[in-house]
Amino acid sequence: MPEAANNTPVHLGMTKEEVLKALGHKPKSIQTSPRGEVWHYDNVELAAIPFNFGFRPEFKNYMFDNNGILVDFNATQPTK
Repeated sequence: MPEAANNTPVHLGMTKEEVLKALGHKPKSIQTSPRGEVWHYDNVELAAIPFNFGFRPEFKNYMFDNNGILVDFNATQPTK
């Protein structure tokens, strides 16, 4: 389960406001559909830092229903 910046774990059933507060920053992009919203986060801009040999990409998606409730999320953690 992804751990949030302020040490509040993100969990199913949270509202969009609660997830935003837990993560500490807005998503990089938001996709909407008739079923709700998907918030996308990643760290790919860190790849552009010179000599960042330890860079590992991370991708996180948070899916909300039409009522703004978190119904699913996933995270691709970097490989070592």
